[in-house]
Amino acid sequence: MIFGRRFPITLMLYSAFALAVLGVAWNISQPRLAVQLPLVGILIAVGVALRLHSRLWSDFQALHEAVKRLAAGDSRDRIYLSPQSPLSGLAASVNELAVSIDRHIAAHVSRNVEREAILSSMLEGIIAVDMSGRVIEINSAAQRILSIGAIRPLGRLVQEVISNHRLQRFMTHALDSAESHADELHILDGGEEKTLTVNAAVLRDGAGARLGALVVINDATRLRKLENIRRDFVANVSHELRTPITSIKGFVETLQDGALASPEDARRFLAIIARQADRLNAIFDDLLKLSRIEQESESEQVILTRGPLVDVLHAAVQSCEKQAADAKVRIVLQCPAELTLERHAVLLEQAVVNLITNAIRYSEPGGEILVRATAPKHEVLLEVIDQGCGIEARHLPRIFERFYRIDKSRSRELGGTGLGLAIVKHISQAHGAYPTVQSRPGEGSTFAIHFPRSAQSLAA
Repeated sequence: MIFGRRFPITLMLYSAFALAVLGVAWNISQPRLAVQLPLVGILIAVGVALRLHSRLWSDFQALHEAVKRLAAGDSRDRIYLSPQSPLSGLAASVNELAVSIDRHIAAHVSRNVEREAILSSMLEGIIAVDMSGRVIEINSAAQRILSIGAIRPLGRLVQEVISNHRLQRFMTHALDSAESHADELHILDGGEEKTLTVNAAVLRDGAGARLGALVVINDATRLRKLENIRRDFVANVSHELRTPITSIKGFVETLQDGALASPEDARRFLAIIARQADRLNAIFDDLLKLSRIEQESESEQVILTRGPLVDVLHAAVQSCEKQAADAKVRIVLQCPAELTLERHAVLLEQAVVNLITNAIRYSEPGGEILVRATAPKHEVLLEVIDQGCGIEARHLPRIFERFYRIDKSRSRELGGTGLGLAIVKHISQAHGAYPTVQSRPGEGSTFAIHFPRSAQSLAA
C-alpha cells in the first residue's frame, strides 16, 4: 500500500498542532475559550483527515482494480481520476500501459490471422512437432491429405494423430536428425493408395535452440498416376505402331524375295499390307483427333450450341447402320424429340458413333443395341446398351484409358485402335460431362455420358 492507513492520523496531528498554536494566541485575548478551542481544532482535523482518507482510499481502490483487470488480460478499461488526486499521475501511467498492451495484442492477433491464412491456403501439408513428439502446428491441407478426422491434433503425440507407421517413423527420424531430409512414401488411405513426398527440417527458435521438427507433405498421387499413364502411353503407342509396321516390312521382304512370282501369294500379301497400312492410318487419325479435342477443350475453343439431341443421335445411328447390318445387329433409338442440349454436334456424334461401334464389335449376331437419352432430375443421361459378352469388374476403372484393351488380340482382329473410348471421355469432358460404364460378364454393357442439368432443357 502506497500511503497506508497512518496517513490521515499524521495529517490530523499536524492540524491539531496548528489549531493548538492558534488556541494559545487566542488564550491571551479570550481566557475562557482556551480549553474549548484546541478541542474544536482536533475535531475539525479528524473530520478533514477522514474525508481526505476516504477520497484517497477510493482512488486507490479504483486504481488497484484497474491494475488487477490489466493483469488478467483485460486492457479495454481505463481509469479516470481527478487531476487533484495524488494518484492521477500513476493512473495516467496505467492507462498508457493498457494502450500499449492493446497495441501489442492487436499486432499479435493480426500476425496470427495472417499466419493462419497463409497456412490454410497452402496446398502442401504442414506439421510442426516439438521435441517430445507432440503436434504444435498443423494446417488444413495436412489434415486433408492424411485424412485426420474430428480429433483435435494440437498437443497430441504424432502416434495419436497419424496412423501410418512409415510416416510415424519418418517424423521420429526428423526429430532425431539434426539435418534436413526427404522421402517418398506410399500409404493406404481408405483402401486407396496415396503417394506422398515428405520433407523434414529442424525447427529452431531465434537463439538457434532446437524446438522440434517441421515436416512438409505433398500429395503426389495424381502426379505419379499421370507419369504412369504417360509411360504406359508411350509403351502402348510403340507397341501399337510396331505391330503393323513389322507386318508390312515382313511381307514386303517376302515379296522382294520372290513371292511376286506367285500372283496369288502376291495379291494375298499385298492385301495384308494394305490392311496394316489402314490400321496405321486409323491409329494416327485417332491420335490426331484426340490431340485436337484436348487442345480445343483446354483453350475453350469447343463452342457449344443448344439444339435437339435426337438429331445428333439419329445421325450417329445412320453412320453405324451398315456396320450393324453386316454384324446382324439391330440398333434401337429412344430419345424425346423435345429434349435439347448444349452440345457440339460433330464431336458429340463422334462420341456416340464410337460407343455404338464398340457395342457392335462385342455383340453377337441377332443382338440388339439400345441408344437412349433421358432427362432424370439432375442430368441428361445418354446411354448405349448392348447385349454383348460384358466386361470383368477389374477392367472397368481403366476402360477409358488410351490403348487399354480388355482382349488385345480380339480388339486388333476387330479393327479397334484402343483409342475410341478415350476419345469418348475427352469429348464428354469438353461438354462438361463425364462417361461411366456398368457391365458384368455375359450380361452386356451400358456405356453412358452424364451431362449436367444446366446443359439441358425440355422444350415446351
